[in-house]
Amino acid sequence: NFDFLGSESAINRTERVSIYATADYEFDFLGGVTWDADFLYTNRKTESEGWRQFFPLYGGAQAAALFDFAGYAYANDPTFNPVDPATSPVQGQLTQPVMPYPSNSSIDVDFYYLTTGLQGELPTSRYWAWQTYASYSYSDGDYSNNAILASRSGDVRFDLNPPTVDYFSPGILNGDDMSSLVDAVGINQTGNTVYDQLQWTGLITGDLFDLPAGTVGTALGIEYREFSIDDQPPEASRNGDLWGQSSAIATKGENDVWEAFVEAQIPIIRGVTAIEDLTLNVSYRAFDYDKGGSDSVWKAGLNWTVTPEIRARATAGTSFRAPALFEQFLGNQTGFLGQTGIDPCIDWGESTNDNIRANCAAEGIPPDYTGLPGSSATIISGGGVENLESETSDAYTFGFVWTPAFADLSVAIDYFNFEVNNQIAQLGASNIVGGCYLGSNFPNSFCDLFTRNPGTDPSGPYNIDTVNDSYVNVNEQSVAGVDLTVLWNQDFDFGTLTVEAQSTYVRENVQRLFDLGEVEGFDEVDFAGRIGSPELVGNFRTSLSRGDWRYTWSMQYVSETDNKDIANEEFTYFGFEGARRDITMSSVLYHNFSVLYETASWGVLLGINNLLDEKPDL
Repeated sequence: NFDFLGSESAINRTERVSIYATADYEFDFLGGVTWDADFLYTNRKTESEGWRQFFPLYGGAQAAALFDFAGYAYANDPTFNPVDPATSPVQGQLTQPVMPYPSNSSIDVDFYYLTTGLQGELPTSRYWAWQTYASYSYSDGDYSNNAILASRSGDVRFDLNPPTVDYFSPGILNGDDMSSLVDAVGINQTGNTVYDQLQWTGLITGDLFDLPAGTVGTALGIEYREFSIDDQPPEASRNGDLWGQSSAIATKGENDVWEAFVEAQIPIIRGVTAIEDLTLNVSYRAFDYDKGGSDSVWKAGLNWTVTPEIRARATAGTSFRAPALFEQFLGNQTGFLGQTGIDPCIDWGESTNDNIRANCAAEGIPPDYTGLPGSSATIISGGGVENLESETSDAYTFGFVWTPAFADLSVAIDYFNFEVNNQIAQLGASNIVGGCYLGSNFPNSFCDLFTRNPGTDPSGPYNIDTVNDSYVNVNEQSVAGVDLTVLWNQDFDFGTLTVEAQSTYVRENVQRLFDLGEVEGFDEVDFAGRIGSPELVGNFRTSLSRGDWRYTWSMQYVSETDNKDIANEEFTYFGFEGARRDITMSSVLYHNFSVLYETASWGVLLGINNLLDEKPDL
């Protein structure tokens, strides 16, 4: 709690510069062909100032001689055992001083975008128009920060030599002499990321022919896209020579795709009993990725005006997403998570979950295993260019819209069902380890994604060593529910009243991580109703407009959520009997109020969010 902490950035300082230019010209001698172009340049500089802690494992005979304290054997002393100092002939111990260290960062990004194209009409009896355009975007960003070199840290785990400053001096411990610490162990480093994309599109639209209900319109075209990423982390990050920070290697790759598409608007029936208008829209797109495969997608939408007051609508279709460059080519990165945050086998003897008790026991882990509080596991993440498949999906919607003649009212209700296959995601370290030990089928696919130390490892017996959390294909995710939208306007002598409500009920939000059977008992999870995925949410707004004034009352509602299907509310926490988990989040309704005064040239808006001071559930 030193004074210098007051200079930490609450909001990052940002400077932006933008330059935009546009032009267009019509060539009369070409029969009305129009050329247009747009150019955009932006620069963003962001700086933040902060602080971190530096706490190396420290000791050694050389350090004792240098700084005049006795009894500590250092790592490069051949007679010293850094794991068990008591066995060293030079009796001593490791210490771990904690000292402040600056943690500042900056980002400088240049972005360029240029697009140009031609468009015109064809000299035909029916209406036909064409367009072709090309665009190029380029982003070049530098990201810089100050860091601590592990090889100069004096930490016995990474550096064989004693430090060049006294970590126990008051000026180092309280930050008054922080510059000496930075000079001894610090480094200013910069990485660079470049994205670029080239796109060309040609399309033609027009009227094909007439039907009794109207004219069939169509559009067809072709498109080419080429895009690349080149991220070069700082050298110390690539070499894994950073203390207390993740390492990363270069992320570099490119991809391209050819696409062809066609769309048609078909009026089927018009002006008969119970069918004021029935129109079908169909579209089809085929593509070929250099990395991501070849496929095609389609979509069909039906719009049926039953009467002027009632309209039905439905859509069905598929989609395709090739892995993004970052997901494909991300260079391996390392990070750290505490053992107690990811390992369900900690204190498994007190667990009430039969699968955890059986599976952890099968690994030979003691029932009172503590996970060495304070220790961490290495989390490895990276791209999956050789293994990732493209995402595909199926989507279906069906709904009604009611607009009665007796009121300025619109009510729309829509059912939706979306299913995504081979979704690209990172599972998360805790999900990976939990999936291994919570499954009734053990070992399973999750267990192959992490390693655990043997019980004889002196650095951490039974500790989780590494977890591979790279991008993978999730087997399936499906979401189904209902949307409701209501809008009502009414004029009164005192002004115009508007009431609007939007709500979504999620019937299911199912995620299946692997093929059925591979992880029996933990292969399908319905998140609907769990914390973070409420079943019902709603937004409500009532406003009164009177002259230049508008008064608005709005509300947001979130239904109750809980994790009772995956966690026990009552459990024993490290020997504390009667400990309880708070795994239920109560429903909440927030109220907001605002007043707007607006003229033709200026306005003032005053408002209060969370007017009733509703406390969020903890």
